[in-house]
Amino acid sequence: MNLAVFKSKCLLCLLLSLVVAIFVFIYSKYESATLVIQTKTLERGKRNIIVVGNDNNDISKIFFEIGNNDGTESIYPIELPRIRLQSVTIPPLASLGKYEISRITLANDSVSYSWDQEMLCSQQILKNGIISNEKCSNDSAVASIDQNFNINISSIPHFDTEYRFWFRVAAAVTAALALFLCCTYLVRPTGEILLSCQTVVVAARASWLFVIILFLLQ
Repeated sequence: MNLAVFKSKCLLCLLLSLVVAIFVFIYSKYESATLVIQTKTLERGKRNIIVVGNDNNDISKIFFEIGNNDGTESIYPIELPRIRLQSVTIPPLASLGKYEISRITLANDSVSYSWDQEMLCSQQILKNGIISNEKCSNDSAVASIDQNFNINISSIPHFDTEYRFWFRVAAAVTAALALFLCCTYLVRPTGEILLSCQTVVVAARASWLFVIILFLLQ
């Protein structure tokens, strides 16, 4: 690999890193939130929930798979978009009489709301590093069932927390730098060896990077 080719590949790595930095900066604006559905069903298949942000045009339909139809209880965690949540709607998970929801939980890093079969609410709030269990108040999120058996969660507070600007910048720079270093490590010259051997060397480098990433994620 001559120097000109290596420089062009490094430039490509740099451009890719900048794209990733922009994506991380935008994506990390709000805290992540998760909806967990604990249910028994007698029907399998693809289901969906509908998430609406404070901007009414910000509507997402998220699909998930119901994989158990023998009536045993299963738990389905669903990651929600990083937006200011206005409402979450859970359509019926199966035909009437063929499913039963035992608990629904809506949670982020600061607060967790849970509703049982009767739609009675409880909450866990993280304050100063201490988790407190409390009954839901008038300021808590509200869950209700409409005439079409949709479960609607609305009036959702504490789910619009924005990360600090400099935290988002640091996350974006870290992601971009890590990607650039990994990319340049993969494309750096392998010396005067056969093309087939170069492929083996690059594959070995990629394998080592994969092992290191797995180790860091543990």
